[in-house]
Parts: sequence; C-alpha cells; structure tokens
Amino acid sequence: MRTGAIFAAAMVCCLAAVQGAGAASPTSAEELVSPELINRAGWTWNWQTKLPVRTGEAVDQMMVFDDYLYVLTDTNVLFCLDRMNGAMRFVLPLSSRRLPVCSPIYRENKLWFMVGNEMVVVDPWAGTIAERHRFAQIGNTVECGLAMNDSYIYLSGSDNRLHAFSRDGYWRAFMATADDDAPIVSVETTTERVLFAARSGSVVSMVYNQSLKDWQFDTTGSIQAEMVVRDGMVYVGSRDAKLYKLDARTGRSAWTSPFYAGERLNASVVLGRTVVYLPTGTMGVYGIDQTSGQAIWQAPDGIGVLTETATQAFVLSRPGVLNVMDNTTGRELYSVNFSQVKRFAVMMDEPRLYVADKDGRVAAITVR
Repeated sequence: MRTGAIFAAAMVCCLAAVQGAGAASPTSAEELVSPELINRAGWTWNWQTKLPVRTGEAVDQMMVFDDYLYVLTDTNVLFCLDRMNGAMRFVLPLSSRRLPVCSPIYRENKLWFMVGNEMVVVDPWAGTIAERHRFAQIGNTVECGLAMNDSYIYLSGSDNRLHAFSRDGYWRAFMATADDDAPIVSVETTTERVLFAARSGSVVSMVYNQSLKDWQFDTTGSIQAEMVVRDGMVYVGSRDAKLYKLDARTGRSAWTSPFYAGERLNASVVLGRTVVYLPTGTMGVYGIDQTSGQAIWQAPDGIGVLTETATQAFVLSRPGVLNVMDNTTGRELYSVNFSQVKRFAVMMDEPRLYVADKDGRVAAITVR
C-alpha cells in the first residue's frame, strides 16, 4: 500500500507539471518528425508533447476515442490527452506493471479494459477508474475476448468457454464453447448476435441471449487475429494466409473467394471507407477493395495504416518511412521520413496522424 501511494503521488506531481500548459511547439533538436518535411508535403503540424514517463518506461499502445488520445505504457500507466491540442487530461495506473492489458473497447463514453480476469472501467470525463470487477469464473485468461451489448458482457475464459454475464449484477447467464473445445480468441457482438472465433479456425454465431448456435464457418487454418465486425460483415484473418469476409446473418462468404495474403495472418484488419487494410508481417500491408476482395496495392515493408483521406492511405513502413498510397490507382505517391516514430494510433474518421516514440514524445499531424 505504501508503494502504491508513493507511485500515485508521483503521477499527481507529473500531471501537475504538464496539465493546463498544453503542448509546446518542439525545437529542432527534439522534433519527432521534421517540420520541413511536413511543410513540403503540404501537411499541418498540430502539436507535440513529452509525456512524463519514468526511466525504463516505454510507450506501448496508442488509441483514439472521441475527443481524447490515450497512451498506455509498458508499465500499465494510462495517459489521456486532448487530441486537439495535446493538453494532458489525466494519468492513471491501471494495474501492476507485469500484468497484460488487453486493448479496450469503447462504450457508453467509457473505456473497458480486461487485465487478466479483472475488468477495469475508465471514465475519461472524470479522469478516474469508475469500476473494477473481477470475474473469477473465467480463470486467469490470457485471451482478450471482451464484447458487450445492452444486456450482457461476453468474456473468453481460460477454460475455453465463452462466458455471458448479465450487465445487471454480473451474474453468469450462460456459457458456450467451440465444438472442439478450442480456446476462444476473439468475441464480437451485433444487435442480434454474439460471434466468437476459436483458435482452431472456426467462427461461430449465436443468439445473443442463449447458448444457441446460429451458424458456423470453418477456415482451413487456425485463428489468432481478432475479428472485425461492421455493417453486417465479419472480417477474420486465418493462419491459412487468407482473409475472409462473411455475412454476419448467414455466415456465407461475401467475396467470391477469400483474399490470399501469402503470409499467416496474426493481426486484425482496419476498415476504411471502401478499403480493407490488412497488415501481414513479412508481406507488409495490403489495401483491398471491400466489395470485390481484390488487392488495390501492397506496401511490402508496411507495418500498419494510420489514417486515410478520400483517395489516399498513410502507411508506416520499415525501417521508418511513411508511405502515401493512392487507393484509386494503387501507386505509391510519395514517402516521408518517420524514422523516429515507433508507435501510432489508428484514426480513420479524419485525416490526422497520432505518432510517438518509445520515450514519450507524442505528436499530431494533419495530412491532406
């Protein structure tokens, strides 16, 4: 308790040092991306700030929800910034530093994290942890299956079960499992269904309020990547090197054939307006037409997509380059030196880049 109190006090001191001051313009010695290159590309430098990370602490994850940019460090400290001006909102330690923290879902204006079998709910308006609840029934799971609707919270457990808990009181309503009892690696919901992907390669749809299977689709490989569900479609990558697009109502393939990536798929897709962005590892990043399932372009050294405009996609590539791809012609238009950028947030709703290095420098840049 004494250590926790000292750590919390340190966080308060760090926050007091930066809160309210906003984000300063960087000097030439500390800029994350060259302002000269930004101006040459016709972009706009918005802000840069330096997070008060401790020695040995590094930026691990970045995410954007509504008005805020969230930065999670490898010691499980969460920073919240106003994404318009970079001003610090709050700093919160989510858990002890050695526990794995799954990427959150955003619902009801709150962030819902799973840390082992504990749900941690962060209220960004109050800048506090609104709730902690431990679900002992799911065991000490290492999977990140978390989804919810108005009635239930769905969690994947270390017992290879999908557990459905009532939102009112968190009592367990029902459980489900894959036919082969494989671990459940991803969970998603629609208004009518709950869907889960099993590591052995099956995607299962159930009625949202009972353990009643609606349909099942079997890929030809195992599944490690999380599913993405939008507009009645399910996108799931398999370690058979194929990306599948399924109709969430029927489980039937929405493409003539799955997209073959030439590499086992371990990461989820990012959905743009009309393009599916698929990170693959050694094959880079693909831009795929959502309707046809055909490749528009490939960035062979790509790591991930950051944002898009009406016709362009912005892809961070090895060994530290931002490639600008034309989503109409499939050509690379130009590239910008991003050698100091190690982390980024994905923001597809507006043409803005949120980037960082591991040491806590964070910047926002508007592209065009």
